[in-house]
Amino acid sequence: MATNASGGLLGTLMQELPLEFLNEITNGFSDDRKISEGAFGTVYKEQTRINTINVVGAKGYMAPEYLYSGEISPQCDIYSLGVLILEITTREKNCINDKDMAARNFIIDIRETWTDGHIASKYSSLDADCLQQVKACIEIAFKCVDVAQRSRPSIVDVVDRLYGRRAG
Repeated sequence: MATNASGGLLGTLMQELPLEFLNEITNGFSDDRKISEGAFGTVYKEQTRINTINVVGAKGYMAPEYLYSGEISPQCDIYSLGVLILEITTREKNCINDKDMAARNFIIDIRETWTDGHIASKYSSLDADCLQQVKACIEIAFKCVDVAQRSRPSIVDVVDRLYGRRAG
């Protein structure tokens, strides 16, 4: 599931979508065609980041730089993807509240709790290779949710690591 989500994000972030095509598939960006918020990295052609004063989005999945200063970049999507990978891999739900909209407490709890021993006890039916894959997914997710946006991996790196094409 994490590879499907990151693969879809890779497709979105890596291709240039002509405005005419976006207008066509969204019916002129009509609200009745809207399926979610976020993933705004490719809409702003020739800009790698922008700032907004109207911060909106799914609580618990927003990157700190977007949440606190309104800075939008593809790295915001990487942050959100990291939170999703943590939820999928650990089977724990990010407890969303107005005081932790960047999921920092959730991330800290996972980092403290999900040791090698905890992973082995939670997934006791898995063999050593599968346990290593679970650990790798968690490590990738932690890189994605780094507070320093420049330290986050690119979507290509995330997909390559999830598919085992690149070491973490």
